[in-house]
Amino acid sequence: MEPGGGEKRPLCMRKQRDYGEERRLLPVTRRRVVVGLIGIALLMRSGSVRAAGEMAEPARKWVESFIDDGLGLLRDRASSTDQQVGRFRQLLHSYFALDAIGRWALGRYWRQATDSERQEYLQLFEDFVVYGYVERFSEYSGETIRIVRAVDNSDDSAMVYSQVERANSNQPVSVNWRVSRDSSGTMRMTDVVIENVSLSQTYRSDFASAMQQHDGSIAGLLTVLRQRIDAQKAQLGLGK
Repeated sequence: MEPGGGEKRPLCMRKQRDYGEERRLLPVTRRRVVVGLIGIALLMRSGSVRAAGEMAEPARKWVESFIDDGLGLLRDRASSTDQQVGRFRQLLHSYFALDAIGRWALGRYWRQATDSERQEYLQLFEDFVVYGYVERFSEYSGETIRIVRAVDNSDDSAMVYSQVERANSNQPVSVNWRVSRDSSGTMRMTDVVIENVSLSQTYRSDFASAMQQHDGSIAGLLTVLRQRIDAQKAQLGLGK
């Protein structure tokens, strides 16, 4: 039960921990909702519905592969937190276009950043994503995910539609995965959309807000990200 006697909330709806002043970067956290649901998606899936289409079917298989590869990681209770972080980082590199998502999330500020600021930002963005996910690994509470369909957006892009089904709720939560293929044929996920809320757009909005609080300074955002990552690592029991 939640404090006050209410029904226990599923992982995907729980509030963000309070990490102090830097908490303003991600206030309530639609991003937290996304993080929780992706963690659920990694941990369990059920039967899927096949879809026709030049890109749709490969995209569906790509999402299923991502979910399946995460099972080994999350079921391995013998691994240390450091090992979980390393393996999950590798998993995200294999399936997500992290650098492209990071550049898009920074928006117009990317053009203003120096080469060194860009390099540091992309590394911090990756750490921010990785530690944020690993924080949620222990909070799985029986949800399953079902892939419903996959639809072509273009010859090189598709959306895979899925639903997270919660044990204590008759209302599934929609989780949609945008998959793109580059000129070499390599596929990567470029966005996850939870109940019509885009992960990439959420990062972009939060980072823009943080930048505005620091007079549009890239250095200010980098400071906030460092603080946030330090808090994540502390929560995981990892050193700086």
